Amino acid sequence: METDPPETPEPILELDGVRFDSFSPRVDLSIGQGQLAFMRSRLVSPWLLGLRKPLEGEIRFQGKPWDERNVTMLENDRRKIGTVWDARSRRVSAWVANLDVDENVFLAADFDSSRRHRSIIEEARELAEQFGFENGPPSIRAAQASAADLIRSQWIRAFLVRPMEFLILDNPIEDAPSASIPELVEKVKEALDKGVAVLWAAEYNPPFSELDLSPDFLLT
Repeated sequence: METDPPETPEPILELDGVRFDSFSPRVDLSIGQGQLAFMRSRLVSPWLLGLRKPLEGEIRFQGKPWDERNVTMLENDRRKIGTVWDARSRRVSAWVANLDVDENVFLAADFDSSRRHRSIIEEARELAEQFGFENGPPSIRAAQASAADLIRSQWIRAFLVRPMEFLILDNPIEDAPSASIPELVEKVKEALDKGVAVLWAAEYNPPFSELDLSPDFLLT
């Protein structure tokens, strides 16, 4: 008896002949709901979020190129994306300089009028506890915080996104305390189980077998 082939997930992110810049190879990729892709690259977030235009090719989120959206659509669609920025890149800043780290963490979620600030704080504290903080994300400027606290605070901010359709992990475990990394992996697995598409980018291949993660796509 013949069985039907498994359904291909509806694409969340598509890279069609994309070169991010003159140093990048050409990439073709389609990530669907509940799929995990790894890309060997130092920095991908600005392009995947439509903040920068690739040198070549087209990037589509939920079937539409970023440059075909108006301002309202851009804001609404980017709210569906959790992002951990490459913290060490000088080409992008992950933090608003005149806000404390915890205020940065709450900022994007606070723009969602359907959510109360108190509930956002409670969710953030639960995530902070899972990631090894005793008293929530730091109430100090990013310039004063440790690299370990900053990367874990980015994790919190990323997982506060509601509803999340896509998760960008741009070099997410560099500087992270080793004891906290399994908790990040568990949150990634939970997101995948809920149908979130995940792209993990890093300069070097993470030890996925040790992390108990099996990417559907490996672009190395």
